[in-house]
Amino acid sequence: MMEFKVENTDPAGNEERRGGGKPPIDRTVLQKDQDYFADISGLFLFALDEEGKQLTDISGRDMRDTNRIADLLSKRQVEDLYRRVMKTRLEEQIVENTEFSNMKLAAVAIKSNHVPLFCFIVCAVYYDPDGKDAIFNIRSVVDENIFFGGLDYLREIYNRIYSNAALLEYSRKEEEKSRQSEMALSRALHRSEATTHIVELLDSNERFEDICHELVTTAGKSVDISHAYVIAPDREQNTIEVKGRYRSENTDPVIERVDMADVVKYMAAIGDKPMVVSSRTDIEYDFRLWLGSIGIISFVALPVFSGRQPRRVSMYLIFADNDPTRLWSREDIKFFGDTARILQSIYDKRLNKESLTSSYISLKVILNNVGSYILVKDKQSNEILFVNKKLEEEFSDALKDGSIHDLLRAETDGNDLRTEICDEKSGRRYYMNRTVIKWVDGRYAVLYSLFEAAEAAPVTENPSAETEDQTAAITQNFSDKTIDPKVMAEFEVYYQPVIDLLKNRKCVAAEALVRWNSRSLGFMLPDSFLPNAKQTGLIIPIGRHVLKEACLSVRKWNESGHPYCKADVNLSAEELLSGHLEEDIRTVLQETGINPKNLTLEIPEEALREKNPELQELLTSLKGFGCRIAIDDFLAEKESMALVSALPVNAVKLSQETVKRIAETDDPEAFVRGILEPLRQRRVKVCAKGVETEEMLHRLESLQIRYIQGFCIDEPMKKEDFEQKYA
Repeated sequence: MMEFKVENTDPAGNEERRGGGKPPIDRTVLQKDQDYFADISGLFLFALDEEGKQLTDISGRDMRDTNRIADLLSKRQVEDLYRRVMKTRLEEQIVENTEFSNMKLAAVAIKSNHVPLFCFIVCAVYYDPDGKDAIFNIRSVVDENIFFGGLDYLREIYNRIYSNAALLEYSRKEEEKSRQSEMALSRALHRSEATTHIVELLDSNERFEDICHELVTTAGKSVDISHAYVIAPDREQNTIEVKGRYRSENTDPVIERVDMADVVKYMAAIGDKPMVVSSRTDIEYDFRLWLGSIGIISFVALPVFSGRQPRRVSMYLIFADNDPTRLWSREDIKFFGDTARILQSIYDKRLNKESLTSSYISLKVILNNVGSYILVKDKQSNEILFVNKKLEEEFSDALKDGSIHDLLRAETDGNDLRTEICDEKSGRRYYMNRTVIKWVDGRYAVLYSLFEAAEAAPVTENPSAETEDQTAAITQNFSDKTIDPKVMAEFEVYYQPVIDLLKNRKCVAAEALVRWNSRSLGFMLPDSFLPNAKQTGLIIPIGRHVLKEACLSVRKWNESGHPYCKADVNLSAEELLSGHLEEDIRTVLQETGINPKNLTLEIPEEALREKNPELQELLTSLKGFGCRIAIDDFLAEKESMALVSALPVNAVKLSQETVKRIAETDDPEAFVRGILEPLRQRRVKVCAKGVETEEMLHRLESLQIRYIQGFCIDEPMKKEDFEQKYA
């Protein structure tokens, strides 16, 4: 028996006409109804779907007649009828003669809301043979009235069936959409309430362990997961301390029944980067096996850092679930990240409180043992913050009646002052030094130091003004979680050129690198402040500032005769997890109006190895803007190549370690060939960075590595210097 299939020449157009959806077609039910109709009418028929494929087998009253008719049908004629009723809106039913005088062929389009779903191909053999080309010996014969009546029946009944079905399907989808919207709104509201409650914990004076318990309980219930913990691993003792725990109802305990050494081992494997694992995440077999043994399928681990030792992890915030279908959404990850940042702030606040207490005690000991009279006042409110024993004994009455303020008041309002004052009650004269300092709690204060004029030479030094610890000062600058615009302006963007060896060492791009030229702390390289910025979340506004400055520079260069000059901007793991990166980049591109192709976003390979299922979607969106995506610090290992295959990457920047390996290996050609060939096949550009010597440069050039960046070309420089030299 012949099978019919019509080549679909316009699938896209058909899809466009079909719109958003169609009622489902049950082939089994349709075949059954078709068989019944053929049996009672004496007609032969089958159905073709919207793509031209045979939807049902040909039906007829008699099997022998049916097979014979199927063999006699003209495939060309069937295709022509199908296209006329399914691909145009002009005809819904067509009847034609065939090469046999007593056999008629028809096509009937079945539609839903004027959109074709499928069509019936119907064949009839009339009673009376008409001419010598007639078909004989067919038992299933009909007259013209039965044939046309059957066609009208098929069109009327099935159009009505599927129009109603389409309406029901549309209603079902709208109801489902409404239900999903209500659920999303409910989740968002619940999560907002949870976030508000968690933020309120910032002002809690409860024990840190009680705060941790409340935080994970609120967060765990909000996201509807089985477990949440705050744990502090002790690698020396090979154990852990549980700071806070949450377990949903009817869920088995986890931490309480595991080997603590195993927890320490796998927390060490996580390290100082966030880790997101779902049932689909590819992780080490032993790790997955261990998780399964304790009933955990998915988890998110977020490090909480020590404020005293940058990048040292003090504890982990763990969100875990035993549901095998759990896939973390972007909203989940953002909520977890926000919760971790709040916990980090609470922890920093506790550390600072302990540190302030310790600092205050130490300061009291020092100031109580100096030979001068010392008083410290709040610069803004005039509140007395500290009085040493010597001044308290000497000026006890003045402290009680408040006249001490009149005594210390000078004619000038300058911050730093050295003058001579006289106590009218005692008639004694004093040399007074007044200096503005930053007090142990971070506020600005005025330190007064007095020496009796008859006993000591004028004081020329202030014991506190020049002894601020720089690291503590940096941390304090970050403690408010905001950056004043004046301070933000201190973050300067330097540019290091990237050259193209095939274009006579022409500069084709510049990597944007941040420096902090602080008015109070001096000029600082990134290692001095970025760790604190990442811990406090201020890497987000700093990164946004660098991105915008780099794009403004690109616009200037492009408009001044260098239309292809690009900027390479680094993105941190914190920015990737912030939930705002996509919108930030879109906004900057719109505000600056640069060609997105002239912006390369560099993501460190280490951050990409986290295997976050949301990351590929984010990078695809960023590339969709027109930006180029590059993997920074590319190690050229097996896992590195897998990232290139999995992610929408335009370029890689070889790490300095990889460049040194190329320079030191005995067979650099083979080593580089193993790197370059797979990348070239994918049209991924390769840049070697950290190139320090001409010898290394020439070696890389001989190995056909085209793009170079490093001190052998030039060091990072201010925008003005870069423009004068390269633009």
